[in-house]
Amino acid sequence: MRFEAFVGFLERIRATTSRNEKVSIAASLLGSLRPREIRPAIYLMRGTVFPAHDQRELNVGWSTLWRAISKLSAYGDEELIELYKRAGDLGLLAERAMLKRKVAPLHVREIELEDVYDTLVRVATLTGPSSAEHKERHILGLLGQVSPPEAKYVVKIVAGEMRYGLREGLLEEAIAKAFGAPLALIRRANMLTSDLGFVAETASKSVEELERLNIRLFRPVKHMLAEPSDTLEGAISYHGGKVAIEPKYDGCRLQVHKGGKEAKIYSRRLEDVTRSFPELVSELVSIPHDFIIDGEAVYWKDGRPGPFQYLVRRLRRKEDIDRVVRMYPSMFFAFDILYLDGASLVDRTYEERRKILEGVIPDGRHIACSERFTFTNLDEARRLFERSLEMGYEGLMIKDLESTYKPGRRGKHWFKYKEALETLDLVVVMAEYGHGARAGLLSDYTFAAWDENHAELVPVGKAYSGLTDAEILDMTRRLRRLAVKEVGTRVYLEPKIVMEVAFGDVQRSPRYPIGLALRFPRIKAIRDDLGLEDVDTVKRIRQIYEKLHGR
Repeated sequence: MRFEAFVGFLERIRATTSRNEKVSIAASLLGSLRPREIRPAIYLMRGTVFPAHDQRELNVGWSTLWRAISKLSAYGDEELIELYKRAGDLGLLAERAMLKRKVAPLHVREIELEDVYDTLVRVATLTGPSSAEHKERHILGLLGQVSPPEAKYVVKIVAGEMRYGLREGLLEEAIAKAFGAPLALIRRANMLTSDLGFVAETASKSVEELERLNIRLFRPVKHMLAEPSDTLEGAISYHGGKVAIEPKYDGCRLQVHKGGKEAKIYSRRLEDVTRSFPELVSELVSIPHDFIIDGEAVYWKDGRPGPFQYLVRRLRRKEDIDRVVRMYPSMFFAFDILYLDGASLVDRTYEERRKILEGVIPDGRHIACSERFTFTNLDEARRLFERSLEMGYEGLMIKDLESTYKPGRRGKHWFKYKEALETLDLVVVMAEYGHGARAGLLSDYTFAAWDENHAELVPVGKAYSGLTDAEILDMTRRLRRLAVKEVGTRVYLEPKIVMEVAFGDVQRSPRYPIGLALRFPRIKAIRDDLGLEDVDTVKRIRQIYEKLHGR
């Protein structure tokens, strides 16, 4: 398929507000592809080049894209900045900038979808001291061959801003429609592989092959997620009291894969973080089973959990790992098992999985099964909650005894309960230089949440407290690398860094687009384990406002 035709389908999807039309157009696109194009097309439609479990990355920043656009466009830098202000999107900027090129191409070559995909794969494979220069050269070459609308989508894909109104659930429906497969089977296969491109390619062959897809070692899947509960009683009564109660840890969610004498550890974002936890690996490989285990690592000192931020420092460290491990020791609490010795366990009940887990994982120096209690009465549950807080945990998890494991799904099979007002996971979109002792440091941060359609990031608040001086210094270095443009003391940023933000209230405010603002916001944690897909929504903020103040 010509890339121009591919872009045409995407534009039609973007232009309609009808959910059914979006699915039909996407299904028509998929039905028009050659077999070898299906997987690349799905990845590009999702705004990526590789599936979530693949560790390869493009590593092309906004500054590289900006330079490429600037080199090709006849607009000056100030004009490009004004265009970007109006567009609010680097892809839209590329489209408009390419309408006025410095040197008009003699002809725009009709490139194939596979040409674009293969070029981006090559960009991802470039490493070494001069890799940034070579990456930019490839991006320049690609943008120089395509039309303005095609340039828009090339930049959107590379920048990770592929928002055009087709979320993953709709794409699953389109795959089912295009290849005549049951939607439930498509969704299950996607849950168990975390690779929608592979699922679509398999669905195009046969339903039988699709049915054979399952969870497997060293291909991480998304974690099952819990629904926040306003009350302990509500979470327990939802399942008629037939629940297990566990501590809610304030740590880093990990998925452990162990096969033979090899063990790998993956983060919530499915990144390979094995190097950050060598002490866990040494214990895991001694266990005489092959398995996939879900759990949480916490900073652990003197028999108690400590600040989450200390653990995050291990994840960011690339060198001198042994010293950091000694400085910030960890404990891994296993609370679920998805796979054991060649067999998937995701369709077994929580109660069955838990019994299996306890038979596999021995208590070690750095690994143990999480505590687990079967509900008896509310008074005992409240005592467990108070005990959890006294031990330094965040609260409680309440889990349906009959629940199966649903990778990547948030639902009411699991609840999480914390006494304090819910925190929000928000992304930093702008920072300002501080004053006095913080002069020269980016210390005031503006946060954004996703809008109702999960299409645009909307500013919702600003915070300047919660980080230590050392963390502010480190954050200043990181944010400068993400700068898109500077206006006075303000630095507009590529939205990459997620922070957990606590607050005292949500109040009405004309200052922000949603008409609400966080009151007394405070940074609780830098969440390097989270990505844009984990950022909270405007809908969630409105729900908190309504709970606090009524409709």
